[in-house]
Amino acid sequence: AGTYRHPNPKYFEIMASRSLLFAEKPLCAEMLELRDGWNYVQIDQRNALEKIRYYLARPELCEEIASRGYQTAMGTHSC
Repeated sequence: AGTYRHPNPKYFEIMASRSLLFAEKPLCAEMLELRDGWNYVQIDQRNALEKIRYYLARPELCEEIASRGYQTAMGTHSC
């Protein structure tokens, strides 16, 4: 999200490719229908590696979140 926490269009490209998005929470996340643990995984500098390891050890959970991310991207955003 960068210094100003702007939502990056890449977020939705990642979700639309059925990949699991790990990202900082952008401003207006709720308005963009981004929900941590539901359709993306919220990370920051302190917990990024820990969360990546956690989710890589749980491929079924990654697939579920990535699938909901895909549905969100395709249903509510245009890329």
